[in-house]
Amino acid sequence: MKRGDGVQCPCCAGRFRSFSGSGGNARCPRCWSLARHRTLYLYLRDNGLLRPSLRLLHIAPEEGIYRHLRGNEGYVPADLFPGTRSVAQFSVEKIPHPDDSFDVVLCSHVLEHVPDDAGAMREFRRILAPAGRAVLQHPIKLTLAHTFEDDAITSPEERERAYGQHDHLRLYGRDFGDRLRSVGFDVEVIRYSDELSYRDRRRFGLFDDGEINDGDLYVAC
Repeated sequence: MKRGDGVQCPCCAGRFRSFSGSGGNARCPRCWSLARHRTLYLYLRDNGLLRPSLRLLHIAPEEGIYRHLRGNEGYVPADLFPGTRSVAQFSVEKIPHPDDSFDVVLCSHVLEHVPDDAGAMREFRRILAPAGRAVLQHPIKLTLAHTFEDDAITSPEERERAYGQHDHLRLYGRDFGDRLRSVGFDVEVIRYSDELSYRDRRRFGLFDDGEINDGDLYVAC
């Protein structure tokens, strides 16, 4: 591969002729990062949020980001279903840490699976230090003004049709930021890929797929 050709994964530093797939589903062949993971990693790196000194809670950690943080003293990775990785196991609806425990919370593509997502948001606010921030990514249907959820939709087949995935409990609309504000957060929405050059977006594979945006960062303080 000649210099300037192909793509590069910022999470694992791998260089390839191309990622597998296209748009937001373009996957790194080495660490399996998707476009949203690479966007999140670049934002964290460029904004000093990978520092070892930070107390950082990482919900359902993405492998390409987990590998950069796992040796940090203040790093707490957690998952409801941890699998074989050595991470804490708990629900975001009831986080077993005291108030003001963390400087940063990372949570990507989790809240759409959580029965009480507002309760989880309140927990994030409770455990964050006064100057802390939560960095959140979730699939947002841009044509939907208000989040759609219906407790009568219970089967995997119905959820697949209504929300796009069998284990989702809602489809977030453009009001996702307002839902965070309703529990007391100040919110900034950042499309970090737009802050990069076209050359870097192409190199890192940061192009979205259209009406479902899952790469925007909701930074809640």
